[in-house]
Formats: sequence, C-alpha cells, structure tokens
Amino acid sequence: MNRTTALFALALVLSLGLNALQWLSAPSDAAVEARQQRAAEDGSETVGDPGSQEEAGAVEDPRETTCWVELADCRADGLDASREAARTFTHHDPLGEEEEGHVGAAGLVLPGSHDVDADFQDDVLETIALGQLRDAWEEQQDATIASILGTVSNEEEGAAARERDLARAYTLLQVPGDQREAFEAGYGNVWQTHVDEVREALEQSPPDAGVALVAVRALFRDQDAYVADHLGDDARRHLRLAQAEHRTTVLALMATFAGQPWDERITW
Repeated sequence: MNRTTALFALALVLSLGLNALQWLSAPSDAAVEARQQRAAEDGSETVGDPGSQEEAGAVEDPRETTCWVELADCRADGLDASREAARTFTHHDPLGEEEEGHVGAAGLVLPGSHDVDADFQDDVLETIALGQLRDAWEEQQDATIASILGTVSNEEEGAAARERDLARAYTLLQVPGDQREAFEAGYGNVWQTHVDEVREALEQSPPDAGVALVAVRALFRDQDAYVADHLGDDARRHLRLAQAEHRTTVLALMATFAGQPWDERITW
C-alpha cells in the first residue's frame, strides 16, 4: 500500500457513512465501470477464495489491488494485534523487553540495520490506516447493526433492496430479457435466503456477527455459483471483479464486529 492509498483509508474513516443498503447491494455503476476498464487492461481476477480462482484459471495481479482489496491481506489478529503492530512499526517497546538492535535516544529500540525509507513509512501508514479503520467500525457497531436490521427486517425496504440487487445484476451481467424471470427466481432466492440468515443472526441478543459473517460469505459464493451455472464462468469472474471492493468491505466489517481477523475468513 502506498502513502496515497493509506492516507485515503484514514480519510475514509472520518467520512464513512454506514448505510445498510450499501452492505447488501452492489456497488455503483461508476465503480463497476472503472473496475471493468482495469480488468480489460490487466486481464485478471484478483480477489476471493484462492481455490476458486485456481479452478477458474485466474491469475492474481497485484496491480489490481485497491485499498479495500488489501483489507483481505491484513493479518491483524483483532484490534489489540493491530495496535501491537503499530507499536512495532514505530519501534516502541511498551513492555521494556529487549529486541535485536540497539537503544537510541528517548529509549526507542532501533533495528540493527534497517533505515526509515519510503517503503518503511508505507508500512507504518498502512498499519495506522487499518487500525484506525477497525477502530472506527467498532465504535459504530451498534448503529450499523441497527441500520442493517432496519432494512432487512422491514418487508418493503428489504424487497426494495432485493430488487436493486437484481437490477444491477441484470445490467452488469447483461442478462437477456427472456431469461430475467428465471434469473430472478433463482438469483433472488439465493439473496433472500442468506439475507434472512444475516437478519436472524443480528437479531440475537447480543448480535451474533460471527454467524452473520458466515452467511454473507455463503451469499457471495452462492451468487457466484448461480451465475456460473446459468451464464458461464466469464460472467462469474466479471461479477466477482465488479463487486470486489463492496464484498471485501462487507466481510471485513462483519469480521470486525465478530472480533475476528481479516484473513481467509473474509475471502469468498
């Protein structure tokens, strides 16, 4: 992650508006178009479950990685680990334990051979950005869950969100008009089944974000499988790439609420 990307993540923390419809609906058409253009230039798929990519013959290209996709590569084991990583990057030893290197001014433990260069600063900014992002999501957890439930527990709003998801799928995947009725029955049923699972998990006291995370992963995987079965593997790859940022964000958000790290548990 370069400085621009890390600083963007920090700015995003401050401006993040958590709307339930954003977590369960597809990204904007403008975002989809931008990713389509990048995909055409690079010819690769870069997100999701490594096993499913291998089956589809996809080749991972780091140039396609964006701020949100990089969340999937974060191995911070919860908030405490994120903070510990930040302390490590700044060379501060809060417990006073000895480390390799030497003690410089102000008691900072310095690595023996590494200097502070641009790459090192990028690592520091990335750690800070991801830690701040997780902090912000945790602080807004109750409000975010309430917002999600306000949508999926309301029959009219839930139906409207489902229709929006279908409409975007029609446009993104160019579903022929004579196939849309059948597509709606199958793809729409996948959406509704797993969204109901999310609702039931979050209605628990306290909300069970771990179960919700599993349900969201299943939703994305089953959507991919349905599209592959009915429209082919190219359509599946197109869907995954177009929704990469959206899906990674949703899964990282739920993992945060569940107190789980951003590792293979937020792939799909």
